[in-house]
Parts: sequence; C-alpha cells; structure tokens
Amino acid sequence: MDCTIRDGGLMNNWQFTDEFVRAVYDACVEAGIDYMEIGYISGEKYFSRNEMGPWKFCSEKDMKRIVGDKKNSLKLSAMADIGRVDFSDLKRQAIVHLI
Repeated sequence: MDCTIRDGGLMNNWQFTDEFVRAVYDACVEAGIDYMEIGYISGEKYFSRNEMGPWKFCSEKDMKRIVGDKKNSLKLSAMADIGRVDFSDLKRQAIVHLI
C-alpha cells in the first residue's frame, strides 16, 4: 500500500501537481502495489479548496483527471475522518470508484 499522497499531504495541504500524483500512480502500477491511498474525502464545509489541494477532497473528477480510463490491478482508496466529512460527501459513484 502506498500512502504518499494522503500522508504526504499533511505537510503541504495536499497541494500536489497533477503530474506528481500521476507519477506516483504510474510508479505504483509499475511496482505492482495493490493499493494507493490517493488522499482524503473531506467536506468542503469543513475545509476550503482555496487552502487545501484537491487530494484533501478526492472528487471523482480529480481522480479521473489522473487515472483516466486506465485498467490495471491498482486499487485506489481514500481516508475519511469522522466529523470532517458528511455522508452527503460520500457520493455512491465515488465510493464505487475507490473500492
């Protein structure tokens, strides 16, 4: 399991470039990693997108921008902190995409 983006984001407010996240993703695929923790699922009522990068929110749109339609065995996951996310932030399509 790789947690470079999720854990590393604690140091830079998840302000990673798409190129960096894509490079980590591609490296995980190439290395045969089973899971990549791509960030957090957080609510925008708790955190500002002006202060936090996209990997604090892990929207399906952001993930598709990195992954596209690539098919491989790498599974994406994201952490959600109770009290910092609402159930409405956990959209069904995002949950299915992450599993």
